[in-house]
Amino acid sequence: MKDVILHIGFHKTGSSSIQVALRGLAQGKVKAASFPQENHSMAMYTIFSRHRHSYYIWKEHGHDEQAIDGLRDGFLRILNEDLEDPRH
Repeated sequence: MKDVILHIGFHKTGSSSIQVALRGLAQGKVKAASFPQENHSMAMYTIFSRHRHSYYIWKEHGHDEQAIDGLRDGFLRILNEDLEDPRH
């Protein structure tokens, strides 16, 4: 059985620090999500929020809905690959 620990934190509660620390442990049985951004909230919001198309970060980068859907597809692919990785 695979255990998944999902840490959700408000701003300034150390979530990014936890993610960085877990990424450093991803050598053995522990695997941290391998999203390209250090802060995983952008990827998780883009995957799961129904408001992803109005997410201020993607708007600041000038992404339209099609580009945001492409980002979502990529993030979801990474998440699924991480969860299905038989080595962890």
